[in-house]
Amino acid sequence: MKLIQRALTKEETLSLHQTIKESKHIISFPPEKWLSFQNVYIAENNQGNFVGACIISRTGPYYKLGPLAIIKEHQGKSYGKKIIEKIIKKYPQRKYVVGSSNPKVVSIVDHFGFKKVKHRQIFLSIGLYLFKYFLSVMSVSYLIEAIKKNLLQKRGKYRIFLKEEENNHSNHEFY
Repeated sequence: MKLIQRALTKEETLSLHQTIKESKHIISFPPEKWLSFQNVYIAENNQGNFVGACIISRTGPYYKLGPLAIIKEHQGKSYGKKIIEKIIKKYPQRKYVVGSSNPKVVSIVDHFGFKKVKHRQIFLSIGLYLFKYFLSVMSVSYLIEAIKKNLLQKRGKYRIFLKEEENNHSNHEFY
């Protein structure tokens, strides 16, 4: 698998959007939102085909990993795990935060030593970032999808995980 930092194409955003709409654990937002993300890591398989993407955003002292999405035909092949592993290995000195209701993502972050925190324990900068993020993706269709997935499909509970830095040798900036 190859991990490339670049913008998503319109075709890739449509693939991610469709996959997320079909998942009961993830609430979708418009493909245009995917196109607006600045820090995107794209995963390609050995044949050079698009597999998925992970967005990275700065939230005070933490870097938020996610959304992390793997298109349907490539799920179950450990691509999500490989993406997170490559990002953490590339930037081991960073502190990371992940928020998800997806059991697959929860399993991945648990594997890499992320610790679950209660919502009231998150730092102000992370909480403000998450609040602004949710406001930025809000739309009537987003709210309808959230209601359907939460009430009808028994979407998993949204949890937040933190991973402290591996070492303090350097302080590389991401952007």
